[in-house]
Formats: sequence, C-alpha cells, structure tokens
Amino acid sequence: MFKKGPSKLMMARSFGENAVIDETIYECELLRYEKRSECIYLLLKEDVLTEISQDALYRCRLEENDTLCEVIGRIRERYCSEEGNILEFKIENGVYLVNGEQNIK
Repeated sequence: MFKKGPSKLMMARSFGENAVIDETIYECELLRYEKRSECIYLLLKEDVLTEISQDALYRCRLEENDTLCEVIGRIRERYCSEEGNILEFKIENGVYLVNGEQNIK
C-alpha cells in the first residue's frame, strides 16, 4: 500500500497533565507497512528518539502511489536497531489525501 520513501512526523495532540504540543517536524524514512496490524515502521533520521512521546497523537505524511497522504495515530514502540532509530506507528484513523501540496521529496 505505502512505498518506501521519505515521510514527515508531526505531533497533533498531547495527552496528560501539563501537556505541550511539540511543533517539530521530524524527518523519517518509511521502512515498511504491515497491513494486518495497520502499523508503519519509520526510520527516524535524527538522534532524538527520546523526544518522540508515546503519550501523543501524531500525523504522518507519506506517499502512496505518488499521492501525498496523511495518517493519524500513535507511537506504539520506539527503539534502536542496526537500521537506526525505529518508530512503530499504529494507524488509528485511516488514510487521508493531502490536497494542494507537492510530494515530500
């Protein structure tokens, strides 16, 4: 469904007491999509793994068949591997097309 390639991760909502929305746009690379679990695996291009909150809702922009799309969900896991800093992103609200914007590249 989604092809490997660049993606951008942005916090949409933060939960908990004194929650602050992080306005940083994180550059990522889509590694794979697991249709059964509706999870995407992202390679975080920056060394800020601990700054990615697991108590927040995120928007992720990526490409599907050369169309810019956005998914909304949560970070289920974040960890370091041989590939780098990995984020397991659970899609919660389906896929939305982003109108009027150029591709991520």
